[in-house]
Amino acid sequence: MNQPPDRFLSLQEVAEITGLRESTICDGGCGTNELTPIKLGRHTVFSFNAVEAWLLQQARKALVTRQWQEDAVREYLTRIGKARLRGGKKIVKDAQTTINGGFEYESEIEEDHQREGEDRQAG
Repeated sequence: MNQPPDRFLSLQEVAEITGLRESTICDGGCGTNELTPIKLGRHTVFSFNAVEAWLLQQARKALVTRQWQEDAVREYLTRIGKARLRGGKKIVKDAQTTINGGFEYESEIEEDHQREGEDRQAG
């Protein structure tokens, strides 16, 4: 693959291209620590090809993360649907327990809320 000739970008140009603040780029935030600054005297510049490659890498990471999230939601909904079709009240442990605050059954959640209400009335 033929790459266009490289050129240098100022910090301001990198900020415009990436949509990040100059201070974020200087601090290496948002993964910009992977970009290698080039010192030319008192000026700091970046390789256009390096910035372009970094942006493509970030886009790929975002797509993979989004695909993983969509797959996880799809799997979760499938498991919940199967559990409800079987007529059980049990929520699928590995998918729902965290969302329910560590409870495994819907009835446990209701019982805990009732106990909290009784504790408040007694106190």
